[in-house]
Amino acid sequence: MNNHSRILPFLLLSLSSLGAQEGIGSLYTANLPGDADLPPGAVNITDIVEAATGGVHPFFSGVIRLPNGRYLISATSDVWPGVSHKYFEFDTGGSYLATYDQPANTAGNQWGMNDMAWDGEAGPDSRVWAGYAGSGINSFDWQNGINDPIVSPGSPNGLRILTGYQGNWVQCAAIAEVDGVKIFVSADFGNPNPHVSPPAPGHPVNYHQMPSFSSNLPQWQAPTRDFTPPDLVALGPDNTGKWGAAYDHLRGTVWWHVDLGTVSQNLNGSRTRFLEMDMSGELTGRVFQGDRDIAGRAWGCEMYLDDNGDLVMVYLVSNATDTGLTEVSMVEVYAGFQYGSSCGGSISYEQEPFIGNSTWTITLSDAPDNSLNSAFLFRGQVAGTPLSFPGVINCPSLIDLGKFRNLGAFPLSAGAASFVQPIPDDISFVGLDVAFQWLLPSGPQILPLDMSDAGVARIGSNL
Repeated sequence: MNNHSRILPFLLLSLSSLGAQEGIGSLYTANLPGDADLPPGAVNITDIVEAATGGVHPFFSGVIRLPNGRYLISATSDVWPGVSHKYFEFDTGGSYLATYDQPANTAGNQWGMNDMAWDGEAGPDSRVWAGYAGSGINSFDWQNGINDPIVSPGSPNGLRILTGYQGNWVQCAAIAEVDGVKIFVSADFGNPNPHVSPPAPGHPVNYHQMPSFSSNLPQWQAPTRDFTPPDLVALGPDNTGKWGAAYDHLRGTVWWHVDLGTVSQNLNGSRTRFLEMDMSGELTGRVFQGDRDIAGRAWGCEMYLDDNGDLVMVYLVSNATDTGLTEVSMVEVYAGFQYGSSCGGSISYEQEPFIGNSTWTITLSDAPDNSLNSAFLFRGQVAGTPLSFPGVINCPSLIDLGKFRNLGAFPLSAGAASFVQPIPDDISFVGLDVAFQWLLPSGPQILPLDMSDAGVARIGSNL
């Protein structure tokens, strides 16, 4: 198949409303109302906090959407030294609710707590965790608005204050789960005093098994891994490493919010990217950009599932204003590519979907073998209602059959297949949502057919 026959169907697609499921990286508008300068899906937290408290805070570094739908944001003190660093609580619509002091032991550094990690629980022992310069990690009881007391290591209560952590300055963190065990995944500065000898932000990556609140285990077990993929190491003054981390509960992976000012495959005006890494420390190849019009420096991030089961990424991004002051926006975007269920393998993608990218790739993995050793790929728009064909296919078609194209058969080997989807370098495609789904013969008789889950991406800009 030549490039023209691949690109032509792209030209025939038109924008559509996807309802609850939209392309990865598109603004999620259900919660944050926008303001005079920002669209729905974002708010200016610098202005909101200043109006509520009178303080101007130089850095807002971490953000969490809590199980109750509220947001918690970590910020440096407006007057340091002398005034405690802060946590700010926002309601479900992005309005200011309350201020809490960060622990007193953070007062020795000018940053305070950085990117935060929620433990994925909602019971009384649920905590938000964050690190700071000088090897410390503290937990915050978000339900009661208090910091856990610092107690001696080894006691059950002491498990909430991880003073034995082996890292230095924990720049960003996520809490993953592997076989039912919580894993604290962090990206650290390699030097406890980065103001004297600046190391690479977000290097190295550390994995530590978290102890249970109900046990009397040591505070930290030995790190399971200590590895930073070369792509994630800071590459120069315009590419300043990792500043946020989020755990994807559906795929069991960690996403890093990364500054890539001059080395991104897509060199446009927005420097931030989200890169996915599996729990073996390997990049998966999946990359997406937040909203390209809300550009600036990467800060903290976190992922959650909305009421429809869709993944949402909430993140912070900062930009300098005309007055030279830094303003920070809180933004939410769709963070899931997959949607629907599978009866024949898992769909995914590699690289960032932006106009002009001739090597964006749709992949299939973990598919069952079939007598044709082939997989068929369909492209189109998300179906408003999944269509079932009993006796013909074993699970629903998730693409609108009135607006789809069969891209052909592709070799299936060890359960894997792939298709390179060139994206035209045409600005009219920016904002287009495009969906894919794999179809597989399921046995010697061909019918019924298996189908993968589907995926949908929003085409981004290269400006």
